[in-house]
Amino acid sequence: MVGLGGWLRGPSKPASIAAPKSPVDEEKQLEHALAAVIWIMSDDVDKADSALHEENSSFHMLGRGLTQFMRSVMGFEQDVMKEASDRLAAAEASSWADMKRAQKEPGIYESRLYSPGAEYALCHAESQLMSSVVALLNESLTESIRGFYKLRKAYVTLDGIIQEEAAYMAKQRGTPTPTERPRPRRESMPGSFDETELESMSDSNTSEMDLEAKNANSPQKRTPEDSDLEFVDATETPTGMETPSNYLGHTISNQDFEAQMKDLIIKEKEKEEEREGESSRTTIISAKSKDSSDQGPEVDFFANPIDLFIHSGANLCYGLLQLILSMVPPAFSKLLSIIGFKGDRELGLKLLWQATKFDNIKGAAAGLVLLGYYNGLLGFCDIVLTDNDVGEDDHSALPKAKCDELITTMKARYPESRLWRLEEARKEAGDGNLRAAIEILNSNQDSKMKQVLALNMFERSLCSMALHDYELCSESFVACTKLNSWSHSLYIFGAGSAQVELYRRYRVANPEFAKKYKDKATQLLRQAPTLAGKKRFMAKQLPFDVYVSRKVQKWEERAKEWKVDLVDAIGVSPIEEMTYLWNGYKKMRSGDLEISLHNLEWSHATHPEKFKSDIDEIGVRSLLRATVLRNMGKYGEARQLLMDDLISHDRYVLYSCFYIASANISLKKHVQRPSSR
Repeated sequence: MVGLGGWLRGPSKPASIAAPKSPVDEEKQLEHALAAVIWIMSDDVDKADSALHEENSSFHMLGRGLTQFMRSVMGFEQDVMKEASDRLAAAEASSWADMKRAQKEPGIYESRLYSPGAEYALCHAESQLMSSVVALLNESLTESIRGFYKLRKAYVTLDGIIQEEAAYMAKQRGTPTPTERPRPRRESMPGSFDETELESMSDSNTSEMDLEAKNANSPQKRTPEDSDLEFVDATETPTGMETPSNYLGHTISNQDFEAQMKDLIIKEKEKEEEREGESSRTTIISAKSKDSSDQGPEVDFFANPIDLFIHSGANLCYGLLQLILSMVPPAFSKLLSIIGFKGDRELGLKLLWQATKFDNIKGAAAGLVLLGYYNGLLGFCDIVLTDNDVGEDDHSALPKAKCDELITTMKARYPESRLWRLEEARKEAGDGNLRAAIEILNSNQDSKMKQVLALNMFERSLCSMALHDYELCSESFVACTKLNSWSHSLYIFGAGSAQVELYRRYRVANPEFAKKYKDKATQLLRQAPTLAGKKRFMAKQLPFDVYVSRKVQKWEERAKEWKVDLVDAIGVSPIEEMTYLWNGYKKMRSGDLEISLHNLEWSHATHPEKFKSDIDEIGVRSLLRATVLRNMGKYGEARQLLMDDLISHDRYVLYSCFYIASANISLKKHVQRPSSR
């Protein structure tokens, strides 16, 4: 297969795994694995895992890795990620062995689109892709580096599959093969190492004899002729036609052109008659869809389930990679481009939308990625384009109608799944319907997956926080600690901040009643820093853990200096800071924004006279008030407030304010930045 010669040799497949002996056997294995893994979309991972253990094909081993991968990325538990890594390594070894067997012994299934072994190449790439994600979520920097290496290999494989499919479709359409996108696998400079050699050298168990044998058997082995290509001297005496001053393309005579056109017309008529006579085995793309997101053939193009599996899987994985790479910081993206990584957000979104057309696990996963991007990541952005702001083919906007249709479709396909109800709640919250979102989340707590319950509970925490329902907010944050082992300091700090607001609400009207909230807030806020630093990402402490530790330490020092209780030493409402960090103001309506504006009054604090002279507290308060005013449409007031209390001061004086603002901006700016502009 063109572009797939860079696949790297992996360990041999265990003898216990039986290879399919015929196309029928291979299709049966694939269909059984897909039928088993679809239980994940019914929130029944245990049933899916049990069914996948009934057979030992590469498809089943990939499914087993997927079940554990889903658990790991939803819950971030360390032991679950370790088991997921082991399963994915086994799937990677099995699919590699099957791929090499299919390439050497073609005949099991010969696809009209893909080269032999492409189905196992996809399994291999998917295993590497999921394994790289698990490695990046690991707390070890070494594992994260290995994850990037596997990500690179998966990228090369998927790019080869996509380009081979594109070449076939271009041939069917009668258009030139697309060549504008550069290949990630580049030809080596003379005397340098190619990708296969580098992997062999990186393996401590590979000897020099193994390296020589591997290069000798490599399908992209370099020859002496290849090494000297760049140093061949040009012929001094030109022969043939004279080169024109302007490029005229590959011209042909008028007579030849007319003959070719006649042949083309005859062939097109024959194809049209063939399509009418055999609609089930169509050989060109159906013209029934006019959706601008079409990136490939329609569903009815794939009569064989193996071709459908390859197409939908390649669209999902390659589209996801393109989307992720388009959101990395510019400095890092330049570094990645050196080794062949180049993200294209528009292409990634098109491929993902194409994958959602298929009623299988690939289509469901693509739907989750798209909704997570639009309702989650893009939901953090303050300025978001809609369908009315851009053209039909511009995928940088938020397609609300399309997302609503996708949720409806997925709910109909998988009525037992609670993931789509969660996405529906996120959509409602993004539209400002916080009460409707909470109602959906309250009725969505019967999932069989603890990880889905954790996501559901965290979303309820954020929605109730934006709705100023602090009792429910505190209760939900505490419940998150029982469902998830990640970011307990964030959960406890959020619960304590909600208790602070309840204390302030009743501090004057009912002091005895307010003391209950004060004691609870003190307990939770002092507990939060003790839980920080237990989880790391790429060997670094999580940003929110650093934020929580600094805030509580500052309050403790102030309380000791002023000789007051910890809660009375808090200035600007911490729950409003949390709302700002999670962009909750965007979800609020006018009444909720008025409540936030009231919470940011100095009179809301216990000792307002002391905070009015604290320039750090003034900066944080002004930033939050300006954000609320902006969301209320009072842009002039917001701008003036920022000019008076923020812009006029040195950034180092307003350390806390700029720390909060930069933390919030870092979450948004790379999601908001269009890749093609």
